[in-house]
Amino acid sequence: MNADNFLYGDELLIAAFGQLAPRSRFKVVDESEIVVAFYTARKQAQFAELFKNYPFDEDGLRPRSNALSEGLDSLQQSRLVGRMNPDLVDYTIDPAIRIRFENHVRPKLEGKDELLAQFANEIVRLLKIKGPQ
Repeated sequence: MNADNFLYGDELLIAAFGQLAPRSRFKVVDESEIVVAFYTARKQAQFAELFKNYPFDEDGLRPRSNALSEGLDSLQQSRLVGRMNPDLVDYTIDPAIRIRFENHVRPKLEGKDELLAQFANEIVRLLKIKGPQ
C-alpha cells in the first residue's frame, strides 16, 4: 500500500462504520471496548495494512490507542457517531458517515473493497453491532 493511501485520524473508524446500515447501533460500557475491538481486529494479518498509523500502547490493563480515541472523539463531535441515553453507552452510526466513507476513505483504498468489507464485518462481530430497528 502506497504511503499516500494510509489511513489517518478518524479514517480507520470510518472504514468500518461507513459500510454499515444507517442507524446501526451498539452498546459498550466504556469507550475502551471500542479500542479493544479494533486492537483485536488488528491482530489478524489481513488487516495489518489498515493499521499503519494506529499504534497501540499495550502496557496497561487494556490496549490503548490515542489515534483511535481521538478519531472517535472527532466522529462524535461531528455527530457521525452518536452516544444515546443518560449513561452514554448506546452508540448510533449516523447515515452521513457513509458519505465520508465513499468520498474520502474508499478512494484511498481503491481495489481493497473485499478487505474493507471483511474488516467491517469483523468490527460488527467484535462490537456486536446491530442494524437499525
